[in-house]
Amino acid sequence: EGFDFEINRLKNEEVSFEELENAKNNYEGYQKQLAALYKDMDGLYLKPKYSGKIVDVVKLNPGDEVFKGTKLATLIDDRTMRLTAYYSYAYKDAFYVGQSVDVSIPSLMSVIVGKVEAVNMVSRITKEGSKLFSIEVSLQNEGVLTAGMTASASINFNGERVFPYENSELEYKHGKSVSIIYPAIGLPSRMSFVKQNP
Repeated sequence: EGFDFEINRLKNEEVSFEELENAKNNYEGYQKQLAALYKDMDGLYLKPKYSGKIVDVVKLNPGDEVFKGTKLATLIDDRTMRLTAYYSYAYKDAFYVGQSVDVSIPSLMSVIVGKVEAVNMVSRITKEGSKLFSIEVSLQNEGVLTAGMTASASINFNGERVFPYENSELEYKHGKSVSIIYPAIGLPSRMSFVKQNP
């Protein structure tokens, strides 16, 4: 409607075709800018699929400039950790969903009980020629576990201790962390932090 109104107004004023084209181009340009602003609006609201805690917060001082796309912090859920471990197919009947396993954390010199969440009959072949399947283990974090820690899950089966082919690293159960990015809508593409008077 705004464009039609502008066209009629310009027609009544007997403007040139070039002026009409310029008005049309300006209007279309404003429409694109508005669409971009609506798109940026979504960036104002962080809607993660899980709750967690904020880490790696960027320290900002008065006078610092923040640009659009700058990572300000990271959201992680470290309440539950995940471990993927690989075993020989000779032990394919040793694991089942819901089973308790002992997860050894060498760096902490401790063993934590975890639960098998999935048994995946994949076909990983080692350099020695052995065929391996994998299990996914979840374990509760009391605040001492971090992603990247080396761990190993083992069980007793038919009178012997079953260990994985190799140690693995702990991960956050929800996978990758969520980055909190400085948005643009309602805020400039560059912002300076100014010290406020008390």
